[in-house]
Amino acid sequence: NVTTSWTNTDSFEEGAWLAAFHRFFWKLDGKTGYFMVFAGGSTREQPSNDPHDHILIPGQGITITDEKKPWDIAAYIYQVFWQAKDDPNRKATIFIGGTVGPDNPQFAQYNFFAALEGHGVMASRPLDRMGVSFWRNWLSDDFKQLARPVANLRDLWGVELYYNIAINKWLHVTPDLHVIKKELS
Repeated sequence: NVTTSWTNTDSFEEGAWLAAFHRFFWKLDGKTGYFMVFAGGSTREQPSNDPHDHILIPGQGITITDEKKPWDIAAYIYQVFWQAKDDPNRKATIFIGGTVGPDNPQFAQYNFFAALEGHGVMASRPLDRMGVSFWRNWLSDDFKQLARPVANLRDLWGVELYYNIAINKWLHVTPDLHVIKKELS
């Protein structure tokens, strides 16, 4: 079976997602950092329970919501705050960011995270990485209401700790601990 013709007449029939971002780089005490802004949106109107985004359980009473065009705005800050004099790959970084979007049709209206990460902090283990991060998710009220017939969803927060052990350049083992907590309603 060989395709003999090609057309793009229905390529954007279901809309398109458009996104743009820009990073503003700087040096702080000789260490790299940046601020990044992101904006994106869809040309397609869709409900919160779009089958492309969520698994629907037949007969569970989930109803169609108003259709709206999704969008997101995000900002991120990254900074190296420690760097070994003899090896720029050995460093410690901080990465903070967050997103905001409409209550409908997206599942999360706001998100925030902060992460500290060390790369080769010990000179004897230059390929190892370790980190700790915190995140917080504020689910949209429309999405929580939509899911109420099948689940009582709540806002979430979590913490992660990990240590990435480099066995060699191509093999790493990572013990990882996640603590995830839902908010009480």
